[in-house]
Amino acid sequence: PDLVIISQGNNVSSGHVMEICLANNLPYITITQLVAEVHLLYLNENNRMHLIKLYNSALKNFFVSKANILLHEFMFAYTSVNNEIIFNPLVVNQACILPYRSPVDLYHFAFVGRIEFFHKGIDLLLKVAAMEKWKERPVQFNLYGNGPHATILKANVDLLGLKNVALKGEVNDITEIWGANHIFILPSRMEGQSLSLIEAMHCNRTVVVTDVGGASELIENNVSGFIAAFATVYSLDDAMERAWTQRDNWENMGKVAGKRARSLMPYDAVNFIVDKITSFL
Repeated sequence: PDLVIISQGNNVSSGHVMEICLANNLPYITITQLVAEVHLLYLNENNRMHLIKLYNSALKNFFVSKANILLHEFMFAYTSVNNEIIFNPLVVNQACILPYRSPVDLYHFAFVGRIEFFHKGIDLLLKVAAMEKWKERPVQFNLYGNGPHATILKANVDLLGLKNVALKGEVNDITEIWGANHIFILPSRMEGQSLSLIEAMHCNRTVVVTDVGGASELIENNVSGFIAAFATVYSLDDAMERAWTQRDNWENMGKVAGKRARSLMPYDAVNFIVDKITSFL
């Protein structure tokens, strides 16, 4: 091959593929979707130095957020000149300006993502939703998606008696979600750059997110969205409480979020990386 493209879920998962490329003098680039502190558990001094060699031998290493690049370099304790940001692609129309659902008698929070508890922090959201103050408020948490913990999710919703949580399953049309919901919520413990966050912002919806991955690169806290400092019940509740006090301003904040998303990233992320790739050929 003229070029090998190694697309990996995290930054420690594909060393064996890089080794094959290096041993056979095959030029390669990497695309990493996620860097997280939990992967420090994998590292020791031997594999750290080996991985540094493999990453430095790549023509380019692409990451989906600046935060992921900084964490990657911190994990390996090295400085690189061949790391670069790319952008996740959108599946919504560039002109997707959905009307805000009003008048509001019930406020709809939407979680959109893979139903996996540890990664997406769904357990944190359920614990906040179970607080008496959130049960008493005119709020519904709509959870969209599927995944390995879908059965556990339903069991916990039933166990906790959460009448304010609705399990919506998978929905193919993103605009259907954002035509029905007022605000996006993503309590993740780790992210690269969330696709569902980008989609929500492009649909002019404000957000509540944890400070992981590239979230704070897109969101201005308390201006275009609300950032929880940590992926904990306390921090998530704090961010949600700040959002609740600003509920009459969610529509305007969503417009700010949409404008910011469109200004910070190219709409055509596919051609953006295609241009990068073909420059190596």
